[in-house]
Amino acid sequence: RMCFLIVFQVGKEGKELFQIKNSVGILVILLSSFLESAYLNEINGIKKLSNYDELKTIEVEKIVDRSKIKRNKIEDKVYVIGENKPFTGVAIMGLDSNKNIEGIFFYKDGHTEKMAYEYYPNSQLKLKVPQEDDKNEGKGYYYYSNGRLQSEKFFKNDVMQISTEYRQNGTTFRTYKAVDGSNGIRTVYYENGKDIKTVLEVIQDYSQKGMVNYILNGKLKSYDKQGRLQAIFNFKNDSMAGLPQELYYPNGKVKYYA
Repeated sequence: RMCFLIVFQVGKEGKELFQIKNSVGILVILLSSFLESAYLNEINGIKKLSNYDELKTIEVEKIVDRSKIKRNKIEDKVYVIGENKPFTGVAIMGLDSNKNIEGIFFYKDGHTEKMAYEYYPNSQLKLKVPQEDDKNEGKGYYYYSNGRLQSEKFFKNDVMQISTEYRQNGTTFRTYKAVDGSNGIRTVYYENGKDIKTVLEVIQDYSQKGMVNYILNGKLKSYDKQGRLQAIFNFKNDSMAGLPQELYYPNGKVKYYA
């Protein structure tokens, strides 16, 4: 940080001359905006985090425990409790406790920005998701507790557009691709991560905060490991009632139709 030393000198003619010099280590006048600014590497316990290297040089205006902030529901902005200015800075889950850091969240003028980070109890990164104006916006990464990649998800205006989920061994487990709004196609793969097991037409459901559920709405196609169609099931809002269903023999002929 830089501080400013104001030195007053008096000339021979009695005129005051003002000389402003950069000073290192001497603090005479420090602007209030610098009083609260800090680097994340100054936070107690942050060096334990698995992604410490990407955090250590980030400078923020203010650091608080997340329990000290609250959203004003009328204004839809976050404030530090007891303050009347929308919060700008970083909120840390676990800052004021003896536990490991559980999350890091950036705010500007009362809204989330930059990146949201969450962590497992072992300080391994659990997720990192770009934020813009209180919404997920961009490509996020989710991890298993051992550090292996669990999934990649791309968000637009808080709605997931594309995702790929991985098994612990790295093979592809499931994918999702949006078709129209919250409607999309979900594909499940066999253990090798290449052969398709099922293809489902679904609707994303965000009614539970922090969770994405999938409602079956359309066709569900099932395939065997050789890629042969086994069945076509039809759904409407998660129900098969009154809709046609088909089962197939390995040679492609219809085994059952109802």
